[in-house]
Amino acid sequence: ILIDEEGLDKTENNMIYVGKPLKIDEEKFFSQLDKLIQASFENGNHIKELTEEVCGTYTITDN
Repeated sequence: ILIDEEGLDKTENNMIYVGKPLKIDEEKFFSQLDKLIQASFENGNHIKELTEEVCGTYTITDN
């Protein structure tokens, strides 16, 4: 599955697209990931909020 943020490139086959790697701040990402891992061990209620910080396309729903 590819997302628009990946900057999709078309190929000769109109059903095949190639995604470009996302540019991320690795230090920030791993810091956020550490917080998410810690929250998972604590059964933290803020896991959804932390997930939203790590993955900007994730949206919290009431379900």
